[in-house]
Amino acid sequence: MEVVFILIGLAFVQGIITVGFKSTCGEYGRTDAAKTDIANIETALAAYCRDCGRLPSPSEGLDALSQRPAGHHDTLGPYLKRAGIKDPWGNPYVYDPDRGAITGEHSVSSAGPDGIAGTADDITASP
Repeated sequence: MEVVFILIGLAFVQGIITVGFKSTCGEYGRTDAAKTDIANIETALAAYCRDCGRLPSPSEGLDALSQRPAGHHDTLGPYLKRAGIKDPWGNPYVYDPDRGAITGEHSVSSAGPDGIAGTADDITASP
């Protein structure tokens, strides 16, 4: 009988450890996926800027990367396969072309797990 209680206790502890491990790994996976997405978006922005001589305006946003730029028939765009790209938490990526031009910081970021831009858990492509 004591062996049964010990086995039940061990199974319970293993379940708690497994659930905690999976949720931690899942969050790291989402963070890595967001960093990869951001790096790909920034590569697309660089190609857009090379072809058009400017970044998309704030009103054009990142959706400009998913279509051939108007008036630039000789460009290679579109630069992304789909419009409305979202981070792993289901939020749109934050695009601020002015921040990148003025400060040299990344112009694309994710609001992170909390979904609020400008907080400590925001994600950029840099380590």
